[in-house]
Amino acid sequence: RQGCDLICLLLVLPVCFAAINIKELNEVLYDVSLEGVPVGFEHFSLSASVTSVDDVSLPEFTMQENAHTVLMASAFGQRFVCSLPSADHQRSTVYDSTVNLDVRLVAEVVAAAFYARSCIRKNLGWWTYELCYGKHIEQLHLEGSDDVGTVLSLGHFVGNLPLPYFVPKVGTQLYFEQHYADGSECDVTHKSRSSTVRFICDELLATSEAYIDTVYERSSCEYVLTVKTGSLCKLSAFRPVGRPQTALTVMCRPTLDHGGAMRYVRSLITDQQNRREKSELIERLVAKADSIQRQRFARKRTTFNTPRAEHRAMLDEKRLRKKFNDLMKLASRLNADLEGVTYADVQVFDDIHEMEVMQVMKMRIVRICIGILWIAIGIANSFQ
Repeated sequence: RQGCDLICLLLVLPVCFAAINIKELNEVLYDVSLEGVPVGFEHFSLSASVTSVDDVSLPEFTMQENAHTVLMASAFGQRFVCSLPSADHQRSTVYDSTVNLDVRLVAEVVAAAFYARSCIRKNLGWWTYELCYGKHIEQLHLEGSDDVGTVLSLGHFVGNLPLPYFVPKVGTQLYFEQHYADGSECDVTHKSRSSTVRFICDELLATSEAYIDTVYERSSCEYVLTVKTGSLCKLSAFRPVGRPQTALTVMCRPTLDHGGAMRYVRSLITDQQNRREKSELIERLVAKADSIQRQRFARKRTTFNTPRAEHRAMLDEKRLRKKFNDLMKLASRLNADLEGVTYADVQVFDDIHEMEVMQVMKMRIVRICIGILWIAIGIANSFQ
């Protein structure tokens, strides 16, 4: 809600400077970013020893409005300091000529939007219009998912039309058209119905997406369908003229009075204490898990003389393994919370086998060292 309020304020912001740049409002895209760190606290940090707000020196900030920094407020009374970017030299004015564009290439690019779904529909009240790319256009009435009554053909695919002569202007787009003819007979002209399909780039769509935007009858039984696709945007000549490559970010940070700053610092201290407690708890959990692994390893080296003892050892191993997994999962969940990431309940790595391998390697190394020692003693005795 606060973001929406700020956007509305930004739309009337030029009034503050006694002039409204209509061209800039039409051509430039803005994106409001609300930062969580208040003004003046950008480089603020707490030392590990801080436990009270009385131990902290609050940063001071003096706000001075200018052409690029303004003070604003949301509907809830929260004040923000917003940094306004410069729109100069950041908008795209380059237009790629259509001279080297081949109509067949353009048609193939548009077809990419219909690979997953070859037919698209548009409901306009009583009638529903269906376009099957490169095949036909139909007008039908639907009740639920069923066709009711006569299906009218608005034309079958004839071919691609030449690219139109296009003079690039801000807010305009080049389009690509196809012609469909030989549809159902028209009751008015007694001629076959026909249609023109006009394809336009929509940068908000994925390459595989397309939809019928408008349908209108420019004369009796002659239709024009406007279809927006994402794939056509792959050809830069079809993108909107004069749009900035990326939206310009308006950075807004909350500004706090003395009381608000005190509350903010208290929240930082509380968060730091919670993080410290969680870190200490994680260390204790990992230490307990390590102790359990050592117990399991010691039990695996024990020789059992009776089946009953072996069965009891299996139950103990199952209990210890579950306890180890629970401890490590809890430690992982707490660590994910500390890092600010989503916890995934993953398989816990059980290093008991690694411990066994390490023990075997240690025993081998000990035997080798003992063997080398005996050889050295034998060599020394031979020289005496």
